[in-house]
Amino acid sequence: MSIRSLACIAVLAVGMAGSPALASGIAQGAALDLRVPQLIAKYRFAGTGIAVIRGGTVAWSGYYGEQAPGVRAGKNTMFNGASLATTITAETCLRLAAEGRISLDEPIWRFYVHPDLAADARYKLLTPRIILSHRTGLLNWPYAYKDGKLAFVATPGKRFGYSGIGYEILGRFLEKKLGTNFELLVRKTLFEPLSLKNIAVGLHPWMNPYVTTPMDASGKYETSYRTDAPPDPDRPTRAWSAADDLFTTAEDYARLLAGVMRDDGLTPEVAKARRTIYSPFAGDPDWECSASLTPSCPTEYGFGLGWMVFKYKTGSVITNGGNDSGENALAYFSPEHPGDGVVVFVNGGGIDSVRAELDIIDMIDPAQKLTAFYRQLIAHHSAATKK
Repeated sequence: MSIRSLACIAVLAVGMAGSPALASGIAQGAALDLRVPQLIAKYRFAGTGIAVIRGGTVAWSGYYGEQAPGVRAGKNTMFNGASLATTITAETCLRLAAEGRISLDEPIWRFYVHPDLAADARYKLLTPRIILSHRTGLLNWPYAYKDGKLAFVATPGKRFGYSGIGYEILGRFLEKKLGTNFELLVRKTLFEPLSLKNIAVGLHPWMNPYVTTPMDASGKYETSYRTDAPPDPDRPTRAWSAADDLFTTAEDYARLLAGVMRDDGLTPEVAKARRTIYSPFAGDPDWECSASLTPSCPTEYGFGLGWMVFKYKTGSVITNGGNDSGENALAYFSPEHPGDGVVVFVNGGGIDSVRAELDIIDMIDPAQKLTAFYRQLIAHHSAATKK
């Protein structure tokens, strides 16, 4: 299993079998106050922000540990959600499609052509729907190619393959077609209608007092995300990204998730498309559900449009998240229990930070099913890396 496969799997670290368990989750705040500091010490991460949504509103939030050396995490802390940024791009596209400003099935090439792919006729097959469901036929990022240049490894639309650069291409397409900077488009289309102020797909000086300083898997702080921090070639650029480095408070992302639950700004057709599985995981060895976990295995699972969909006999889970070297994040809700969801941001990297997320979710929502499934995937990856 590749590192990117692991990162993609981290997106689905949790799920809900039944939201009624969340009713007791809010009453467990005292237990979290006791237990989370212990997890910080055990798993060596800097801090975490947690938000529980009930009835469509943020019913409880908690903040533990640090956002930076000597700075306590709190309500205003802006965590890096890593690949959770893809949900922002997806929700922006879905709203634009519902407004008739773009079509989910229009060709990307008519407005934007990536120079590496200009000579390949398969580029004409790319559409927003194909990109949002990770069926581009591209690898994750240019660094995954030996020469650093993009090339198709599969025909677009044929099979699943997580691709961050595909989302970046989609962002450029939106800019060219609509004549608007991507970050401004996201703010006007998505953030402002939901009254979200502490969330951004790019870094700005006003965020400096609030952004986290990432902590790596060994428990050491990395280079700060502050715009006045010394440049670091190993950290991402500070320009907008359609697929990585979403900066947000836990509560603002929870408010966004509540809007997703309500299908705000969408037509029924577009809302249904979000929940449709276009890229099934069945048969993919990186996503195999062990026979020993049959009771926790979904009947169907895969990527919809910007979100992963897990279907069970008793209901379904909509989830996404992300991780990088110094941050982990996840969010989920169940359409069968509208108005209820959970958001967890961890300022820390590595598998142990993912384990911490799982432990936190178990305390909030013990009825969920995917925790056992995900721990199996962690064990599978750990065994593979030792060979």
